[in-house]
Amino acid sequence: MKTALPDIATLIPHRPPMRFVNAITRFEGDHATVTAEVTRDNPFARDDTLHPIVTLEHMAQSVAAWLELSPWGDGEVRTGFLIAVKRFELAVQTLTLPCALTINVENLWNDGTLGEFSCVVNTGTELVSRGNLTVLRHAKSHD
Repeated sequence: MKTALPDIATLIPHRPPMRFVNAITRFEGDHATVTAEVTRDNPFARDDTLHPIVTLEHMAQSVAAWLELSPWGDGEVRTGFLIAVKRFELAVQTLTLPCALTINVENLWNDGTLGEFSCVVNTGTELVSRGNLTVLRHAKSHD
């Protein structure tokens, strides 16, 4: 029996209108799948389109969700910092809105504070973007 995955709002610090992902649909070891429904209400939408560079933020939020579900997650949602992006590729010129995105995340290496993740964003079967993100997770707060 599979355990239900938590609501994305409990995994990442982002709130609307800057929460760009809607649900985590798969979490298995080093892999996760996250979905996003991109609407005309997106703050970066222009004339019913979205530049695919914005999918970099979809990737970052998906990594944040993976981190919270990973062995390094501790129930305290933390902010993080995007340190580097390597091998980033945009495969489309624009996204027509509304559209549904699937973000696949793979943990390449991680020590709970610093890690690198391979991310691929698709709409249906079409590749939108891909790249490797290096992320620094903020230290746990001490009261």
